[in-house]
Amino acid sequence: SALLTPEGTFVDDCTVYRFEDKVMLVVNAANIDKDWECVVGQKGGANVRLKNISDDVGLLALQGPAAEAVLAPVTDIPLKDLGYYKFTTGKVAGADCFVSRTGYTGEDGFEIWMDNADALAIWDALFVAGDDYGLVPCGILAMDMARVEAGLFMLDVDYTAATHAWIPGQKSSPYEMGLGWTIALDKPGYFVGRRALEREAREG
Repeated sequence: SALLTPEGTFVDDCTVYRFEDKVMLVVNAANIDKDWECVVGQKGGANVRLKNISDDVGLLALQGPAAEAVLAPVTDIPLKDLGYYKFTTGKVAGADCFVSRTGYTGEDGFEIWMDNADALAIWDALFVAGDDYGLVPCGILAMDMARVEAGLFMLDVDYTAATHAWIPGQKSSPYEMGLGWTIALDKPGYFVGRRALEREAREG
């Protein structure tokens, strides 16, 4: 999805995970404070509790054609049933996690979310399971090459956040960025920027 200004321009892209009793909003790690301010600023009088859990949650992204084979031996989650952009909860290396079939590489793979205290044990278990598959750790430069090839955008690298733009021309709407699929104008209800995006969809 997208965090938007009232003018329909991008503050940041995000992923929303909807549990039975809560939602979790995940944004680019480099922009947590700015995005948090954006979300809190839209709360108004809504009867909802917001909590920034960034410092408590760890994330490991297991990506590539062997991701399912590597993860399967260390989890009780039926991975074959987990569709793209879907998530579920379960155990990974004995720790409570939730696992989503998502990633920032354009490859099939998983993002594994856990309590920070469990991250190292899960990392170790994945590397033991991945030894026969040539699993290697990769950093931001490797991810950047993969995401660019897949056409995935990164804030403040490929585009400027509307809140950081110096001139109007630096601001981009989801439609200008090829991310119109993140906007559901066919669904009822108001969201920040909706009127501007309806006008853009109508008039170009």
